[in-house]
Amino acid sequence: MPLGPDELVALARVARPVGVKGELRVEVLADRPLPVGVGHKVWLVGSAGRSQFRLRSIKQSGTHWASVGLEEISTRNDAEVWRGALLMVPRRELPPLPAGEYYDFDVEGLEARTPQGERLGTVTSVMHLPGNDVYAIRRPDGRELLVPAVRAVVHEINVAGGFMVVSPWPEWDDANAD
Repeated sequence: MPLGPDELVALARVARPVGVKGELRVEVLADRPLPVGVGHKVWLVGSAGRSQFRLRSIKQSGTHWASVGLEEISTRNDAEVWRGALLMVPRRELPPLPAGEYYDFDVEGLEARTPQGERLGTVTSVMHLPGNDVYAIRRPDGRELLVPAVRAVVHEINVAGGFMVVSPWPEWDDANAD
């Protein structure tokens, strides 16, 4: 279901400190670079608590990794306590995406249905694979259904309505057997 504008959303997970100046190596949790810039306020939420920081630097390393510096963290020891924490921002601060593109958290939680309206289950996660993304759908019986995020299979994503329309294929049950 759509998140409220002030709800925090995870952009990345802290993997480890980098260097001696308190930078953090983060795993970006989407198939695109971090959508925030230097000077932006972010939250770290983890076992060390929940605190707000200001970005002093970002060095993107490919699509899924970046090193970030935070003004309030200046030593490796200060950075170490945030290992495993989520780097988050309020939903309202994210830029809009082009038509037909979605943030993972907008898709997760949607009800998946067939074109005839039969409920298939709930989207639990989005996997970013080399060929295409894949939606993991938890079926009512507890089984997981893996659905390729391609137009031939996923016909509609309606975030505001809380659903997506998915066409099954003949080998559906065989391809998704546990």
